[in-house]
Amino acid sequence: MCLCLISSGMKVFIAIVLIIFTVIVIIFVTPIINRQSPQAAATGGTLYKSEDDGENWQGISKFQGGDISKILIDAEDKDFLIIGTSKRGLWRVHRDGSEVTRYLEALGDGAKISNILNPAYSRNLRALTFYQKRGHVISYVGDKQKELLFAPLDNFGFISGFEFGGGRIIKIAGSDGSLFQSTDKGEAWTVIARFGEGIAFMEVNPENFNEIWVVNGKGSLYHSEDGGRDWEDFTRSLNNFSNSKKTRAIAYDAKSGTFYHASNYGLLKSFDNGRNFEQVKMTVPPSSLPITAIAANPTSNEKIYAASLNQLFISDDAGQTWRSRRLNVKGVISQILLDPSNSRRIFIGLSGL
Repeated sequence: MCLCLISSGMKVFIAIVLIIFTVIVIIFVTPIINRQSPQAAATGGTLYKSEDDGENWQGISKFQGGDISKILIDAEDKDFLIIGTSKRGLWRVHRDGSEVTRYLEALGDGAKISNILNPAYSRNLRALTFYQKRGHVISYVGDKQKELLFAPLDNFGFISGFEFGGGRIIKIAGSDGSLFQSTDKGEAWTVIARFGEGIAFMEVNPENFNEIWVVNGKGSLYHSEDGGRDWEDFTRSLNNFSNSKKTRAIAYDAKSGTFYHASNYGLLKSFDNGRNFEQVKMTVPPSSLPITAIAANPTSNEKIYAASLNQLFISDDAGQTWRSRRLNVKGVISQILLDPSNSRRIFIGLSGL
């Protein structure tokens, strides 16, 4: 009887000791471990910056815009970013987070920004936004906003857009499958192409604005060399890669003449504008994880950045070898922006929180 009582008491004592030990580890040891890990610093929020080419990351906590849909460098002051979000409108953020401002009205809280036309100046820009059940193209000049175009049907929006010639020519892709064009800075519009499915992605060759790629909602890939009047269907070039029609991003690197296609299959590249693709061999096996964002370094045609969920992969030799970082963040890396004035500075935006 006495032994049983002693045994029970010992169990209680041991349990108390274990609880105290666990609390000590949590309070004193865990912060030390976290300080030693470059990934541990990247927790919370949706906007992050690296100053050392992706080795270490710092969250810009003052930005509270939620899911990020687009990031651009402010062409007026390159210390600032212009950021589009999927629920909270358009923002302007200093790269160190010291200053954060929000746009208002059609670009304000509740508006879904699907794209920002590049270049974007803080007081002179055009954004594709969705509010009041339909898409709008909004021009912001000075402190005045002007609607340039709206979707004629409810529940349809604008997905991507580009401007050329100082903003005189604008091309806008719609989720209803229409490709719109204006040649007078958005005063009047025409439909230059219409696809059977809604457009999901559009890319333009920055050195030849007549060359355009479009991916529709079913993953079909089209290419035009005359500004969007005539199109060639390159979808067959994806047939050998399973899950490649579940497109996540497309990008063209004019320096190397490489067209990149990111999907649930992985990363593909083409040296003939999409007529033929080959696999970019990464450390991620094909069809195991989606490639959710891609970017080419503006100062080197050998450097590629690709994201898969919360992981960032960097190649210094055009995809032959890769180094990777897994960020301790919630959400999916949906945007990668490389600072053209500092090739080691990278910004990433998250979505899917």
